Amino acid sequence: MNGTKYTDEHKSFIHENIKKYTHQELTAIFNEKFGLYISTTAMRGNFARWKLTTGRDTRFKNGYAPFNKGTIGLMKANKGSFKKNHLNKNTAPIGAERIRADGYTCVKTAMPNTWQEKHRIIYGHIPTGFVVIFKDGDKTNFDLENLEAIPRNESFNLNKSGYSTANEELKPLIRVVAKIETAIQKIK
Repeated sequence: MNGTKYTDEHKSFIHENIKKYTHQELTAIFNEKFGLYISTTAMRGNFARWKLTTGRDTRFKNGYAPFNKGTIGLMKANKGSFKKNHLNKNTAPIGAERIRADGYTCVKTAMPNTWQEKHRIIYGHIPTGFVVIFKDGDKTNFDLENLEAIPRNESFNLNKSGYSTANEELKPLIRVVAKIETAIQKIK
C-alpha cells in the first residue's frame, strides 16, 4: 500500500475496530478484508498519524504492588548479588598504573575509580591555564627535567605545528615559533 492513499472505507474500518483487536490482529484482519499487504509497523504509523489509540491503559495503577517488591536483583538476593561496600575482585588497587590508548600513563589515586595522569602527579602544582608536556615527546620518560609546564595556548600552537612528530633537530625551532605565535596572540 506504499504510495497509495487510504480510502474512507479503510479509515472507517480501522476506526471501528482499533479498540477490539491488538495491532497485529487488526493488521491481519485489515489485509484479509481488503486484499492488501500492510505491515504491522506501517499500521502503527497510521495509528500515530491519525492520533488513534486502543483505549487500553497499560500503566501501573495506584496501590499496585509488583510481584517482586522488596527483593534485590531480578528476583531475590543470591550469593552472586553485590553487598554494600562490596568491591569487585578485579578492582585495581590504589597506586596501580595503566596506559591509555593515547599513550599516557595513568595512576589510580582513589577508590572506586579515580585515575590521574602520572606526569601531572610527578610535576606537582600546575598553575591554572597551563599544561604539562614532555620536552622530548616520549610519554614514558617521567624524568622531572623532561617535564615542563607551558601555557595552554602555546601547547595549542605546538600541536598545530606538529611538534610531537617533528625531527629532533627541528623541535627547538618549533618551540621558538610557538612562543612567538603565542606572544602575537596575547598582543592581539
